Amino acid sequence: MNEASVIAMIARHFPPRPQLYPLGIGDDTAILKAQLGLDLLTCDCMCEGVHFDFRWMGWGDVAYRCLSANISDIAAMGGEPGPFVLSLALPGHSPSVQDLEALFGGLRACVDEHHCQDLYLLGGDTVRSSGGLMLSITLLGRAPSGGAVRRSTARLGDKLVVFRPLGGAALGLELLRRGLHGRAPLFEREHRRPMAETSLGVALGQSGLLSAMMDLSDGLVQDLERLSAASGLRLRLEVDAIPRHPLLTSLCQELGLDERDFVLAGGEDYTLVATVPVEGLEALGVLLRREGREAYVIGEAFALGEGVDVGAFERRGFEHFDSA
Repeated sequence: MNEASVIAMIARHFPPRPQLYPLGIGDDTAILKAQLGLDLLTCDCMCEGVHFDFRWMGWGDVAYRCLSANISDIAAMGGEPGPFVLSLALPGHSPSVQDLEALFGGLRACVDEHHCQDLYLLGGDTVRSSGGLMLSITLLGRAPSGGAVRRSTARLGDKLVVFRPLGGAALGLELLRRGLHGRAPLFEREHRRPMAETSLGVALGQSGLLSAMMDLSDGLVQDLERLSAASGLRLRLEVDAIPRHPLLTSLCQELGLDERDFVLAGGEDYTLVATVPVEGLEALGVLLRREGREAYVIGEAFALGEGVDVGAFERRGFEHFDSA
C-alpha cells in the first residue's frame, strides 16, 4: 500500500456527492455549498495506546468511535452534523489491505447508522506514523435556529437531566480487559461502537427548553465539573437517581466491582446531560415521549460557585494529563 492506493480506497468508500459538496476527495481542498449554513466545528483525536487498544478493538471500531465522539460534540450544542475531514497517521509497519478496509468500513458504518443527511467524508490527509495508529477528525455542523446550546448558561435552581443509562461503555471495557468477552455484548458494543445522540440533540436544541447542555465523554462527575466551572454554579448529584442498566448492577455485584466507578466516572457514555428550569420539566417530558425517550432528573444547581457534590465518592474520570 502507498499513499495513492490508500486515498483511492477512501474514495471508493466515500464517492463524490456533488449535490451537497461540489468538490471533495481528489484536489488540494474541498468546496462546500454556502447555503449549507455550517456554523459549528469540532475535532477529536484518538491515539493507539491512549484511547484504544487493538487487543480488544478492531480497526473499524477505532474509526467508528472517533467519528462518534465528534458527532456527540455537535449533538451537545443541539446541532446537526455535516461534512468531516480525516487526518490519518498509519503505523510505519505497513497495515494490511484488510486492516484499512476495516477502518474505512467502520467509518462508513458510523455515517450510515447515524442517519444524518450531510454527514460525509470530504477528504483529509494520510501520513506515516513513527509509532502507532492515530486518527484525527474535524467535523462541521449546523446550530439550531435559536443558537447553539452552551455549557456556560445553566441557572440557579435548574435540574440536572440525563437521557439514558450510564456506565455501560466503561463496564464493557473492564470486561474486555478481564478477558470476559461475550458476557455483556450490549456494553462491549457501547465501548467499541458508541452511538451519538444526533436526533435527540437536534430535538433538544430546537425545543428552547434547556438552559445548558454538554455530552458525557470523560465521566459524569468530571464532565459536570466542567459545566459547573463554565456556569459558575455548584451542582448536587443524587447518585441513586442516576439510571443504570440492571445488568450493570448484577455484573458489578458478581465481580466485586463498585458500580459507582462506572456510572459516575467511567466515561465514553456519549449521551447528553442538560440543565432544565423546573418549569420546563413537564414540557420536556412531553417532547421526549414523542421521541420515544425519557428524562432522568439526577440533581440540581443549588448554589453559586463551583464543584459537584457527590458525597464521599472520590474518583473523577478520564484525564489526559493526570500527573499520577
